[in-house]
Amino acid sequence: MGHSGSRKKLLMQAGEEAANKNMKKKMKQTAALLIALSMLACGCGRRNDGPPESGTSEPEPPSGVSAPEQGTPLSLESLQGEWVDLNGSTKLDIQEDQLTVTEGSYSSTYTVVLRKEGDILTLADAKGGGFGIMSDLQVLEDGSMIGWEMILDGDGHRFHFMREERIASEKEIVDLSTEMPKTIESTQIEDFSLSFSTSDGRLYGLDQSYGGASYGWQITKQEDGSYYMDFSQSYPSYMGIGFHGAVSEEYVRGLAQKINETGLPSVNGYYMKNNVDLPGYYLSADYESGESLLVHADGNAADTCVFDLAALFEYALLVVEQE
Repeated sequence: MGHSGSRKKLLMQAGEEAANKNMKKKMKQTAALLIALSMLACGCGRRNDGPPESGTSEPEPPSGVSAPEQGTPLSLESLQGEWVDLNGSTKLDIQEDQLTVTEGSYSSTYTVVLRKEGDILTLADAKGGGFGIMSDLQVLEDGSMIGWEMILDGDGHRFHFMREERIASEKEIVDLSTEMPKTIESTQIEDFSLSFSTSDGRLYGLDQSYGGASYGWQITKQEDGSYYMDFSQSYPSYMGIGFHGAVSEEYVRGLAQKINETGLPSVNGYYMKNNVDLPGYYLSADYESGESLLVHADGNAADTCVFDLAALFEYALLVVEQE
């Protein structure tokens, strides 16, 4: 596959990741509704042991949530035993219709049912409302189960439960790198993009004050030859520093020089990942000469950065902190 083909492949993968994030937001909205229903069931509304008040009715299940089972119950036999979270330290133990969730020294047990709606199979709390802060669990075709941390603000944890013997292979880092030139001659950038996150404690050499946020930085050459830059720092519930406006051609040439000074072209084509759900980093640059840069890492492969991200970040701040 050529360089343009490799770049297209990675851009498609990035698009799929964005789609997954949108799905995640929808699941969190459903989770919020489940919390509200759980509060009603616990006595924040009318009592559960009496008939509905005159003129009232039981609340309808939220859209996308399985209704109570109809017909013959599905078997829980295949789900019996212990499960481990690929993305954290939470563990499950299923014995008959009892599910015990353990996190550290804390554990809680729930009665569960298996529900099917269309092609979606869900392991659910029989009383509704999920498992504490964790939503009901969707059973995937590969036999694993996924759920979401039910929080109303920010990106919740993605639980991915599987048998312990499978964890090692899922955490194995695979090399998807493509062969691309390891030098860049041009200093005329047409498009530049860098995205990364410090929300999981990975600072990449940045000051502690920049922790806990997601970052996006783009520079694009306009049709009239000018350059537009967009820089954003986003926290779970608010926006931090940012810049949205024109930058000089001299500034963009300086960025090209900074890229070469840091030796970034020497890792051109790098792409490493594993299946742990952690934010990664992505850098791309297209030049007027037709040359290009592409560096990408996901999951635990992004625990460290293969280029001097802090040096590029400091260069961005030259204009960001002036706004």
